[in-house]
Amino acid sequence: MLVGIVNYGAGNLYSIMGALEYLKIPYELVSSQERLSSCSHIILPGVGSFRKAMEKLHELNFYDPIIHCTRELNIPILGICLGMQLLCTSSDEDGFTKGLNLIGGHFALFDSSRRKVPHVGFDSAVPDSGSVLFKEIAEEVDFYFVHSYRLLETDSDTKYAYSVHDGERFISAFEKKNIFGTQFHPELSQGNGLKLLGNFVQLTTVNG
Repeated sequence: MLVGIVNYGAGNLYSIMGALEYLKIPYELVSSQERLSSCSHIILPGVGSFRKAMEKLHELNFYDPIIHCTRELNIPILGICLGMQLLCTSSDEDGFTKGLNLIGGHFALFDSSRRKVPHVGFDSAVPDSGSVLFKEIAEEVDFYFVHSYRLLETDSDTKYAYSVHDGERFISAFEKKNIFGTQFHPELSQGNGLKLLGNFVQLTTVNG
């Protein structure tokens, strides 16, 4: 087992590294496309701007290798926060920008006239039944969020988890075969987040 953390200059690396070290899971900071295919699992972190992050993925030649590793080699991938957003079709952040399109869906800004933006703090996440990412995690446990954009359009054949921000229900996680995403930060979510990361790295075959 070797978890590859995509190091493209837009990720919350140290907290993820610390969580994996705590779980005694071997990992590598992957800074070149050639190393991705040798990993058993991939984590795509991210903080900051969707547009700038996509520009960095293209600049460092990660775009096609990530798609190849997930679609052709079926390597499990977990996108965290901005990383989850990058796995989807597009976002409005800093102007309309196309993502990796591994999961269908578009991200748009929370309506700041009706709720506080950004959404920051601990909130519960309720997954669809049969979720492998949330396996053996109690219902409606809290995870740590910090984000301003949420997923609107979605694939019908994908499992989701849902959270609520100031009365608006939004998608806070997804899973489709070997592709996973969490809008929250599992590495900053104490025991619940560590259990979720452990569930992800224990996957040896795709679900569904």
